[in-house]
Amino acid sequence: MRRIKIPFRAWQPNWMPWQRCPKCDAVLDPLDENLRAESDPATTSAIGRDDAAPWDDWGYYTGKTTCLSCSEVVHAAGRFAMEPAYDAMTEAQEDIVNWSPRWLSHFPALVTASVAVPESITKVLSRADALFWVDRGACATVLRYAVEAFLDAQGVAREDRDPRPLGIEKRIELFVDQVTARDAREADNYETLLRACKFIGNDAAHGNAPTSESDIETASGCIQRVLEMRYPSEDKLLAAAARIASRH
Repeated sequence: MRRIKIPFRAWQPNWMPWQRCPKCDAVLDPLDENLRAESDPATTSAIGRDDAAPWDDWGYYTGKTTCLSCSEVVHAAGRFAMEPAYDAMTEAQEDIVNWSPRWLSHFPALVTASVAVPESITKVLSRADALFWVDRGACATVLRYAVEAFLDAQGVAREDRDPRPLGIEKRIELFVDQVTARDAREADNYETLLRACKFIGNDAAHGNAPTSESDIETASGCIQRVLEMRYPSEDKLLAAAARIASRH
């Protein structure tokens, strides 16, 4: 099985007012809004609430940006905290978020997707990439959601005729039935890979056990193989040829 190789960068105990690109050493701004594009607290379980007051919310955020000097994709992570802010002019109070960047490094790509893979799937995978260093449980949960996104792209319904929501297990079963009609062995492989990723994500979401790097490696490897089966490498060449032909 392939190994995930990501250069380690130490988590800083205090926030960093600036940092340098890990590839070309150009100065980056950790408070760049792009670095918080993937930082919706809903995407991570690393959030705490001391009481009902919204300004007691805190958590860890992740995001990515592109170095303007060398185009390297850079991953950022840090801590955020809500606090109230009083405007003396308007006599109004609003909740603001303080961002404390603690870490910048190369952006890890857990799954390599060809240009043939729909954007709806690659967007989910990008969220999983962003969560790898900060919250592996949330990362595994997002990889599970990538299974749902894959099934969406194959036209598998999310509801039955009543309509009632269909669980991920039932949706996998419906997809496998479709594939079985043309290739029973391939259908078995799809079922094994999709269900394995689902189980790892379920365990992470329910906190059954700490999510390890090996769990993420297995889940991302399952998604990688599923995408290679559904969108084989030949599709990449065909897509490139189609783009060239469309320009002439």
